[in-house]
Amino acid sequence: MELSIIPECFLDTNLIESITHPDKGYNHQKGCNKVAGLMMDKLEDSFALGIKN
Repeated sequence: MELSIIPECFLDTNLIESITHPDKGYNHQKGCNKVAGLMMDKLEDSFALGIKN
């Protein structure tokens, strides 16, 4: 389930880097629309966590 954590801003990305294992990865996106679009298009049938500050 790599790259299924999708932080929206750099503050959220720093938080995720602090609490997750570096090998798991995350998928930083710029903008809420890109987070939502990625979740709806590519992760539609998977668990995904979008984080917006």
